[in-house]
Amino acid sequence: MTVRRNKVYAFYFLILAVIVAVENIICNSFLAGTRLEEEMGFAEPGENDNNEQKNHNTSFSPDAVERRRRRRERKRKANASTEKRSRNHTLAVIIGNFRGGEQAWQSLCRNILDPSSADLAILIPEDDDIAKNSSLYKRAKYIWTYHNYDDWGQAVDLINGTEWRSLIDYNRPEGAPSIFGGVKGEPGSGAIIFMLRWFLQNHIRKEHLTGLYDRFMITRSDHYYQCQQNLSTFSVGKKRVWIPPGANNGGKTDRHLLVGSSDVLDALDVYPYYFSNEWIRQRKYPAILNTESLLWQVWRGKHLIVRILPRVMFTSAVETDTTTYQKAEDPVRGVPGLFIKYPAEYNITQENCPPITL
Repeated sequence: MTVRRNKVYAFYFLILAVIVAVENIICNSFLAGTRLEEEMGFAEPGENDNNEQKNHNTSFSPDAVERRRRRRERKRKANASTEKRSRNHTLAVIIGNFRGGEQAWQSLCRNILDPSSADLAILIPEDDDIAKNSSLYKRAKYIWTYHNYDDWGQAVDLINGTEWRSLIDYNRPEGAPSIFGGVKGEPGSGAIIFMLRWFLQNHIRKEHLTGLYDRFMITRSDHYYQCQQNLSTFSVGKKRVWIPPGANNGGKTDRHLLVGSSDVLDALDVYPYYFSNEWIRQRKYPAILNTESLLWQVWRGKHLIVRILPRVMFTSAVETDTTTYQKAEDPVRGVPGLFIKYPAEYNITQENCPPITL
């Protein structure tokens, strides 16, 4: 009798052990399934931690999978929207040697970059120690350098060989200004101005910046910005380019430009367009007299539409600046140690900005 009772107890214990084992198998299978969901992207990590008692067949049902997919998609869009709002949409680019001093550079930060929530890029000579020691160098998100040629004809050769050299004296009377200044034997700085735009064009393409920024401000380092200007308030795109009034010299100023991402490469593409278009080269003197008139002819050929940007800046200089053109002599009232380079720009700025106060 005792032996029989023991056999019954053993049988009951065996059944109980089998039941426990089956429950463990089911539980482990469910946990493995939920982890697989997370790894396959059907669920966010930890999403199922509070639902481990639910039936795993329900968690893999089409409705549950679709709900999770929609939840992930909403989260992805929310993250993308937050990232787009948080990044800056304007890139200000300074090209050329650094001049004007810290007071001018700080005015750019205070009155343009900060109000516009703009990033900064600089394109400078590789040997420009003034730029490398400036506050703008520390602030710049992008820093590009170029070789400072003794003969800028060597730089122009980079575009498409040497055929362009036959155009140096094309339609230009003796003693007239040159659009190839900086090339050996040519006066002025035309080649430097337009090659810097070609270099910048290549950097924008290489770093895919037209996909990151909506608008580009291209300027020089020696502008003093007397009052604030929010660049994001100006409508860009649809072939529009914005330039300040003054300094046109029979064309359009090459000192400052605001343009949208869809048109920035066209606006910078001057020499290559000139070299490849016979009609523009056939224009009679003085149609192409200087850099400003060449720029205007190219923009017209590309059907770019010029809009006037209120002038809030003027070209300035400090005593130690070097120049190949006009030396600044008139002091800027309210900014000790700073001088006015072009009085016409300064006078227009006074019409748009409050007086500078100490």
